[in-house]
Amino acid sequence: MSNDYLKEITHPAFWDCNCDEDYIHIKSEALHCDKCGADEDDMPDSHTTEVLYMLLDQARGLDSMLFKLSIQSKRHLKMVAAIEGAIE
Repeated sequence: MSNDYLKEITHPAFWDCNCDEDYIHIKSEALHCDKCGADEDDMPDSHTTEVLYMLLDQARGLDSMLFKLSIQSKRHLKMVAAIEGAIE
């Protein structure tokens, strides 16, 4: 199976608007794009490969955010322990 074939497969749960960025929308969340004014009924379904890349980018962003929160939580716990130690 060639990569060209995979690029042509679309996913029925996603659609593309006319925006240059962030153009993939989830049908269950939005049927209209507020930025460009496109309606899902008039637009194509999103290519599956593009949906996968979008979801991977979102997952990477979530991983990064969770890592930052983990570091902040550790710092917070150290500060709380220091304050408790000073009070005792």
